Amino acid sequence: FDCEANHFFFLEPNTKPGSAAKKYQEQLLGLILNTEGRLEAVKQHCRVDHFNAYGLRKGPASHATAGTTMPPSMPAIAHRGDWSMGAVFDAYFKALATGDQYLGQILSGKDPNHASFKDLPPHWNVENPYMDPRIVKALRANFRTILENHGASTYDPSGLLLRCLACMVFHSKEILEVIHRTTTHELASVPLFQPGSNLEELIPLVSTDPTPGVMTKATGIPPHVEVACQLKEMREDIWTLLRESRKNEEDHKEARNQLAGKIVDVVQEGIEKNNVNNGNVSGYRLEKILEKYDEKRKNDLTDLSKKFHDLVQ
Repeated sequence: FDCEANHFFFLEPNTKPGSAAKKYQEQLLGLILNTEGRLEAVKQHCRVDHFNAYGLRKGPASHATAGTTMPPSMPAIAHRGDWSMGAVFDAYFKALATGDQYLGQILSGKDPNHASFKDLPPHWNVENPYMDPRIVKALRANFRTILENHGASTYDPSGLLLRCLACMVFHSKEILEVIHRTTTHELASVPLFQPGSNLEELIPLVSTDPTPGVMTKATGIPPHVEVACQLKEMREDIWTLLRESRKNEEDHKEARNQLAGKIVDVVQEGIEKNNVNNGNVSGYRLEKILEKYDEKRKNDLTDLSKKFHDLVQ
């Protein structure tokens, strides 16, 4: 990203209030009109003269309020968007941390109607990423221009870029698959996804599991998501019990078959033993006698063949 060529994406120190949005829109429209591929992509969805940036406030606000039947409170949305609700509402309806955290979870792209809403975001599993030379190296390599132009400002974006870098590392496998399918994809120009980067040594440093000292619990989780998580756990427990029950049933069935076979053998052996004692000859006993006779006959033939062989020698 060329900060010098696209400086309108950032608010300049001497910019007059109220003009930043207009400059942002002009620069964005210029990026579209100057690239044939992007222009064709826009034409597939709307007329070019109707194309405009929906804003970093208006778009997310619409998504947060219309993407779920249980959206965050209006004070939380107004506070995050820096909108006034009027003197009375501004004075009496305050945005507290919980509502803002819920809104932040939605704006991060999570589905508020799914149990995964409670999952932690990708984050570094080291307490101070700025002290890890591997992370600092990747941060400077991927955001050098932004850091050089805005790193020392009052709105230093380093913390935000650090979180972005963690997300890029966490989703690197899927991103690389996209790059390999389309070799001309713009993501291929990102230093992190180019040969020679330190991506492989960064992957073990990113996690979505609770990390003591860094991130242990998701915030801004509404009650209906907590209920969905509990239902998900109950469903998994039920499926586990069902699988174990089916396995136990199969084991018991096999054991019953083995036991039935043993009972038949024991009863048959007892009957035959009784027949022998009484001098009776049953079919089973006759079969055993013939088998014994046949075995003796085979042994006699083997001995005779051996003797004949010795005689010939």
